[in-house]
Amino acid sequence: MHVLSTTNGQQVHPNAYINLARFFAPTNNVVLFPGRLPVVDRQLYQQLANLALDTPAVVSLTAPSFPAFPCVPIAMTKNYSVWCTERHFLGSTRANDWEQCVWQIWLYELGLLGQVISEVHNSIDQSKLPEYGLHFQKKLTKRHRMEACDHAKRAISHAATQLSGKTMQMVRRKREFYRQFCP
Repeated sequence: MHVLSTTNGQQVHPNAYINLARFFAPTNNVVLFPGRLPVVDRQLYQQLANLALDTPAVVSLTAPSFPAFPCVPIAMTKNYSVWCTERHFLGSTRANDWEQCVWQIWLYELGLLGQVISEVHNSIDQSKLPEYGLHFQKKLTKRHRMEACDHAKRAISHAATQLSGKTMQMVRRKREFYRQFCP
């Protein structure tokens, strides 16, 4: 098992550590714990080690939803195509950065994440930003999500002009998801 643990809960770029840990992991599957590393029992460890992942999966007792719990771990393949954004860097908290990461994965997977049913007590530093930082963070988040959604909508519109049949059903499903989920 490969573990990267940092003691400081207020790193300048917390998602960078998660991306680095994933990049250098010697295993095909990784589980990202956004907060303090919890004690993982042997049964859960075996379950996580033997996962056959087609899509990322949340490690939780409840079904995946967004917004997720503030520190829900996510299991995925090491070479999964979405990486946690490091874009929100000015005075961000660990919880805010992790929410951005989960949002990106949720958007990419159209809300269809898997689930590893387990209770994991994973705590995150719940420090708060100063009022000016919180306001700025909300503006950055809104802007980032709007741009990501616009890009996804444009990509699916472009793809729709070249497709037909069964693939067109998937395009319609994606359009409907983006219409409901995106701001």
